[in-house]
Amino acid sequence: MAGTTMAGEADLFSYDHESMAIEMAALDNLEEFVTENPSVSLSEMLASDNELASNMAETNAFYGFDLMNDRALGIGGFWWGCCLGPVGVVIVWLVADDPGETKKSIFGCIVSSLLGGGSSLYYNYSY
Repeated sequence: MAGTTMAGEADLFSYDHESMAIEMAALDNLEEFVTENPSVSLSEMLASDNELASNMAETNAFYGFDLMNDRALGIGGFWWGCCLGPVGVVIVWLVADDPGETKKSIFGCIVSSLLGGGSSLYYNYSY
């Protein structure tokens, strides 16, 4: 039977409307607070035990926005060094403030240099 699709679990796509409304109300309250206080940051809100921010942090709502945990802009140090060379090492050193990530960027720079030099030698001396 080509072209036939069947869904076996109908409740797979259902959700609780009441709990969704409660969560959205919490988001609306947080949005209203931030609109009224534009200079406040998330870390200041968490430090002052703001209930709105605490609720959002507990549910990991800000998890996807934590780009500076131990990487420069969410990209590993190795790739900064491998793709941008010494410039990538400097970027990681300035932004990440993590000696481990800086070391990885140096290794990435070395690997990139070795691969580039090796392929250049192969190309020049193989013909």
